[in-house]
Amino acid sequence: MKKIYFVFIILALSIGAFAQNMETVFEELSEKLAPCVVNIISESTVQTSQAIDPFDIFGFNPFGGSPQPKTEIRKTQGKGTGFIVDSKGYIVTNTHVVKGAEKITVVLNDGREFPGEAWIDSRTDLALVKIKADGLKAIEMGDSDKLKVGQWVMAIGNPYGFQNTITTGVISGLSREFAVGGAGDDATYYPDAIQTDASINPGNSGGPLVDLKGRVIGINSAIASPSGGSVGLGFAVPVNTAKFVIERLIKDGKVVRGYFGVVTTKLTNAQQKRLGVKEGAYVKSFSKGTPAADSGMKVEDVIVEIDGKPIKTPVDLRRVVEAIEPGKTVKTKVIRDGKQETLEVKVGELPNSDVQPTAKTELDLGMSLTDLTGEIKAQFNIAADVEGVVVKSVTRGGAAQVAGVQPKDIITKINGTVVKSVQEFNDVMKKLNSDSSITLIVLRGEDYIALDLQ
Repeated sequence: MKKIYFVFIILALSIGAFAQNMETVFEELSEKLAPCVVNIISESTVQTSQAIDPFDIFGFNPFGGSPQPKTEIRKTQGKGTGFIVDSKGYIVTNTHVVKGAEKITVVLNDGREFPGEAWIDSRTDLALVKIKADGLKAIEMGDSDKLKVGQWVMAIGNPYGFQNTITTGVISGLSREFAVGGAGDDATYYPDAIQTDASINPGNSGGPLVDLKGRVIGINSAIASPSGGSVGLGFAVPVNTAKFVIERLIKDGKVVRGYFGVVTTKLTNAQQKRLGVKEGAYVKSFSKGTPAADSGMKVEDVIVEIDGKPIKTPVDLRRVVEAIEPGKTVKTKVIRDGKQETLEVKVGELPNSDVQPTAKTELDLGMSLTDLTGEIKAQFNIAADVEGVVVKSVTRGGAAQVAGVQPKDIITKINGTVVKSVQEFNDVMKKLNSDSSITLIVLRGEDYIALDLQ
């Protein structure tokens, strides 16, 4: 009896010591990481139309006729979280936090506010925001390939506007595959998400999921919930995916990916037995003219290696192919009818239709811009040699609207400097101050017009 009592005492002391140790760890992490996490506010203009009948007093119009449309323009505001990945001012968040924004404001933990410019990657729901600020503290990045189910994690964010809220839990699952936000092209697809029971709520989007050493292992992005609030099913984009995206957004302003043009699925038990292979990406279909088709690939091939890298699942295939530079020819090993064959696949470039949010400058001209792409030129019959940036929208009462700028105008010069992209436009704007005069040369139809902004 004494021995049993002694064991209970030791067990109780051990549990108490563990709890106290975990408490200390979370306290230290919260204090250490608070300066690295930011609040992101995005603003956009929404135009709505409603049929209004001025004679409809009692539920009907005694004079007949049709209701007249009334247009209402209003500002909307969204809030999310981000974290600093480089002391030069680079911040990671989710695409859905800043997509379509006309104005982005970053609020630091110390209360300072800065305008931000953003680049998005809808395919991963990741975005990169840049601010001009001093004294920034970057967070340490971890390795999501080494994660284990049951591992302790902590989420940091601004749920429902409550800044720097922490929640704790464990990794509940890995390589979760699901889609949110509608169907088809309207959905956001997560092929390799980290699942956690740490509470994730609206406003947490874009915040870091960290391990007990304070290293980011995921970017909190979505929840599964019948109510819209946390039920213990939160999902994060793996940090290794973010590293890939960040590198390309900083370098090119967009993510250039390799492309095979093949649809693959996991091998079922029946397929494993029938095809004589245990792991790989099962080729379900591909279209004519794609790199896969041109290489001689066939339906029911099982891709097991690309460019010397093993392929065990469709997620492996996606990750490896997207990291290959378009135009490169890679040796691709497949299992076909129980035998291994090697194909030569010339990697294509995955189409990217992302329209970047307005890059916020110190001077707010009240307009939203986008790059003049080949797709836009073809759609609106614009000559191939025309270069500039396209006006997406103008804010009522803003400097751009007062000066006469209109949606679909193509800005070719600002203060005499040729601009070929939104980035170049903003580079010029950054050199101006609040009392600078601004002259835009815009192409409207076939006419070039000089507009002076006050």
